[in-house]
Amino acid sequence: MLELRWLVNAVKRDLAQVTRPVLILHPREDDRASLRNTSYLAGHLGGRVETVVLEDSYPVITLDRQRGVVLEKT
Repeated sequence: MLELRWLVNAVKRDLAQVTRPVLILHPREDDRASLRNTSYLAGHLGGRVETVVLEDSYPVITLDRQRGVVLEKT
């Protein structure tokens, strides 16, 4: 867990250096990762960010009900 915290801190420090467009796809109902993470990323990345909240998906978005939306957006 300590190494995970180190990784998170390192990534947070470098977010502003990501200046390429970023697409964030996140299911509304994800019991592992908070939807708040999308707002944090969008506010700290250095380039254009498009966020898509999937209303009818769960953590494995590439296999879930809205996989067509994932395919279309990517």
